[in-house]
Amino acid sequence: METKYLIIIAVAAVVLLLFVLLTANARLMRLFKKYNKVMSSSGLSTQDFLVSAKATLGVDRLNFARIKGHLTDCYLPSKRTIALSDSVYNNRSVAAIAVASHEFGHALQHSKSPFSFNFFRTLGYISRIFSKLVLPTVIAAIIMLIFATTRDIAIYMLWGSLAVVVSGFLYRIFTIPLEYDASRRAKDLLKKYKVLTREELQIAKKIFSAAAFTYVADFVSSLIGLKFIRRKLRR
Repeated sequence: METKYLIIIAVAAVVLLLFVLLTANARLMRLFKKYNKVMSSSGLSTQDFLVSAKATLGVDRLNFARIKGHLTDCYLPSKRTIALSDSVYNNRSVAAIAVASHEFGHALQHSKSPFSFNFFRTLGYISRIFSKLVLPTVIAAIIMLIFATTRDIAIYMLWGSLAVVVSGFLYRIFTIPLEYDASRRAKDLLKKYKVLTREELQIAKKIFSAAAFTYVADFVSSLIGLKFIRRKLRR
């Protein structure tokens, strides 16, 4: 194959990769909107499901709360609370139940391995806080290297900034299997207790896959410098 064709294929592959990465969140939103119109045949709401799952599996001290926003659902380990967004809370759609079950999967992770789960979340929290200081710290260190005599302090600052960046990448890497594991636990739960029919479970799997891929896209985007662009597109 001629070189020019290889270049065309490579460019097309890069453009396709960028498109997939930049539209990962939009795809999740589209899927949720589509399947949010499909009501579960069981008639269960997300609240019914969570209360029943908590009682069945004996997850102690688990609370539920409502938060503002669209698909801002999350599990808050410090409060042992599953927080559901306005679009998911007390919703009877298959898409909403899928989202709620995923967050319950995180609650199960916390219940089974509290130390490792808390350690991981703490790492992410610290990484997010210090990542905001990386750029000004690097700039300050460079200025100190150029104009000041305290070169040792500047070098320590640069090494510290590098450590924060690396910890951020590690956190994003480990987030991916954590999210897939939460979805796996959710699928097993929905299937075992027949919360959804076989056809509805296939819909839930699509939601899980799309949601997990947003974390893959987030990591790859951060590696190739698309993080800022993706944030702009989300707005």
